[in-house]
Amino acid sequence: MSGELHSSEILEVLDANATIEKRASWEGFEFTPLGEGDVEVVNCSHEEPEEHTYTVHVEGGIPSDCTCPAFEYQEGACKHMVAIAIRE
Repeated sequence: MSGELHSSEILEVLDANATIEKRASWEGFEFTPLGEGDVEVVNCSHEEPEEHTYTVHVEGGIPSDCTCPAFEYQEGACKHMVAIAIRE
């Protein structure tokens, strides 16, 4: 075994609710690695995706925080963090 976490294990750590997991799976996201554990996440499901572009920090393969408003005001992981966790 490689020691890498599988997406199901990461989802358990993130403890996101079912609605967030569904949205993360069906909304269209683009990912750009920025270095030092940061990933730019663009939600292309919006008419103006440039207004829905955030940075997710990943530590040890697990998304730890996001610059989106939802991460600041809701409990648990946001859809951007979950989107990273469920995709390669």
